[in-house]
Amino acid sequence: DHQGSRWLFDGRDMQAMKPSDLQWISEVWLPTAMAAGLRVAAIVMPTSDTAMQNIDDMATAADDTIEVRDFPSVENARPWLTAAAG
Repeated sequence: DHQGSRWLFDGRDMQAMKPSDLQWISEVWLPTAMAAGLRVAAIVMPTSDTAMQNIDDMATAADDTIEVRDFPSVENARPWLTAAAG
């Protein structure tokens, strides 16, 4: 609705996702977000190894259409996301 091109995802507390949820993100949410203008994503990385793999799977589904960068904290991610071309 707001044609936002940037996304800050705080995944620090993220847990492993169900395969059906990952499939929905890859097949429905991600194409919808890209069609709406999403071009840049800053991801604060989860502490769970399984959740980290889920993030990697989602980034692969973006197929280099979205510029994605990983960060250890929201404070580190914000300046990059603010400056990133979108």
